[in-house]
Amino acid sequence: MNYSKAFQRYAKSLKSKEYDSLDSGKEVILLKEYKNGSEIAFNKIVKSYLRFVIFILKDFKIPENLDIMDIIQEGNLGFITGLKKFDPFKYDCRISTYCVFWVKFYIRKALDANSKYNKAFYDLPENETIEQVAGLEDKVEDEIQGKICQEINEYILTILNPREQYIIKAYYGLEYPFTQKTLQEIALICHINIERVRQIKDAALNKLNKKTISDFVHNK
Repeated sequence: MNYSKAFQRYAKSLKSKEYDSLDSGKEVILLKEYKNGSEIAFNKIVKSYLRFVIFILKDFKIPENLDIMDIIQEGNLGFITGLKKFDPFKYDCRISTYCVFWVKFYIRKALDANSKYNKAFYDLPENETIEQVAGLEDKVEDEIQGKICQEINEYILTILNPREQYIIKAYYGLEYPFTQKTLQEIALICHINIERVRQIKDAALNKLNKKTISDFVHNK
């Protein structure tokens, strides 16, 4: 992992008390204030979860040629996306329980876009659950992951064509039972060669990267 000077400065800055995690009671109060339009509450919540993103990042192998700060930035964007979509009246869980899947989704996209399709660069364990990945205290049922995947799938439907949708969903395990398929498995199912699967996946990720960052994150 490339621990650049920028990362070392960033990690040191997060030791400040303003980045301490919130207890559940304070989190609920700030979340309600944010949903009522408070930017101050929004900033406090985001700051309290910057360490959380780094914690999740430890489950991935970062290639030496990548700057870890770029990957952290994607993870932070993933958290912000999840936070903006989180509905405390719909999900009976902490923000971290909901947002961990969004953080991982963004990190995986960033690594996939820079790894030249070599999955050996980073870990994508099969059958992983949210509680195993994040080490959260809250009990998390498969239903929560299913709901989150459903929201991502609904978003994908608005951007990708049917073949691109299938390849992205299969590759990232976005549908039940949430296990990922290899490029070879997808090629056999789609009756095309592996290189063609790579090309379609690349095109789909380019669409998602452009739309997600410019429209989805900032406008929703």
